[in-house]
Order: sequence, then structure tokens, then C-alpha cells
Amino acid sequence: MKSKYVILCCVILVFLGSNICFAQSSNNEQRIIGTWVDVSDDTTAVFNSNGTVNWFGTNLKYGVAGNRLALITSGGRTIVYDITFSNNGRTLIIHNFNSVDSQSSNGIFLTRKS
Repeated sequence: MKSKYVILCCVILVFLGSNICFAQSSNNEQRIIGTWVDVSDDTTAVFNSNGTVNWFGTNLKYGVAGNRLALITSGGRTIVYDITFSNNGRTLIIHNFNSVDSQSSNGIFLTRKS
């Protein structure tokens, strides 16, 4: 079991590390930290600087590399999304969902909570 977790972590690190340059990754890692509100239903996602997130009521781990967001469940499942910041970093769009997700393929539109 422990070896599966180590292998999974290595795969995630390779995937995230090989996609985007370090400067953009570092920038988006900082930009995502904070409280974001879903404009469609007023629920929140809170990204902490320690790599944890309260994802609309569920506590997960996360990683950001460039324009990719990886969410890691307590069971070790990893879900990777594309992210886009707009409106000078005040809007975050999370898109390209897996088919198991119930959200629209157009994405989740979040605004930074003041």
C-alpha cells in the first residue's frame, strides 16, 4: 500500500513538473491561495499555502503547475484540471472535467473573496 502511494506521488510530480516552466508554476501557486466563491451557488473553495484545500466542503491536498491543478483525495485518487486566471487574478476558471464530475464542461467560475 505504501509503495503504491509513493509511486502515485512520483507520477504526479513528474506530470506536474514536466508540463510548464517553473516561473509560471510558481506564480499560479501563489495566485490560487485564498478563498474563492463559486458564482453559480455561492459555495467556497479555500486554498491554503500548505497544499491543502477545502474543496466545497471536502478536505483535499492540491498541487499547481502552470495552468494545471491536481486535487488528491484521501484515498489517493488524483484529478487534474486546467485553470485560467483572469480579471487581474480576481477570477479563476477551473475546466476540462473528467466525465465522473457533475459540473458543466464549461467549467467552474470562481471569484476571489475579499
